[in-house]
Amino acid sequence: MKNWKKIAFPMSCFCDIHLNKLVPHMVNYGSYGIGLSKEWGIRQGIQPIHYINKHSNLRKDFSIILSKAINDSPEKSDENNDYNNYLLHDLLYMKPLDGEMPTNNHREIAIRNFHDEKEWRYIPNIEQVETELPLIISQEQMNPKSYFTYSQAIAQCPDLWLNFEFEHIKHIIVSKESERSELIEFVVQNNIGETYEQYILFSKIIVFDELREDW
Repeated sequence: MKNWKKIAFPMSCFCDIHLNKLVPHMVNYGSYGIGLSKEWGIRQGIQPIHYINKHSNLRKDFSIILSKAINDSPEKSDENNDYNNYLLHDLLYMKPLDGEMPTNNHREIAIRNFHDEKEWRYIPNIEQVETELPLIISQEQMNPKSYFTYSQAIAQCPDLWLNFEFEHIKHIIVSKESERSELIEFVVQNNIGETYEQYILFSKIIVFDELREDW
């Protein structure tokens, strides 16, 4: 990791945003979503991330300690293995306070205040599962083919999945009215869930165009 400027790792991201504040968020991030129970997320070990001010002493101190750990000799690194794992794990739950990000149409780059996302992350505990997958994808391996291969490998390993049931779904958001009908038809034709579960699920579908008008 000594010369890496960026890394990639497996995660599922969630935003802790109230329904009445969802419109400005989705204008930037897309017109589709699934709202899940916060209690379910907490039980699954999903964790709020730390937003880091790049000018803060916290960021400077962490960078110094992490650099020392990365540059340790192999003998020293083995001796401090638990400590180094903690530093790495902490890093995976950090995000800059703000930064550049493509707009929703991917045609422009805009400065975003990432803190507005109120992001929570789920990072699968790969070290406790029998798999050859690395936790970190190095900078040299960061390309669409590697991402796809990694995702396919996770799909074959149920111990790394984040599972939820019908009862954990609070909202399903689609872009327009016609897509609500398509989703209902898909669920019915594929016999997804019991009939009563389907009815409850249908009642939770929200159309973003309508939500935007109401708020």
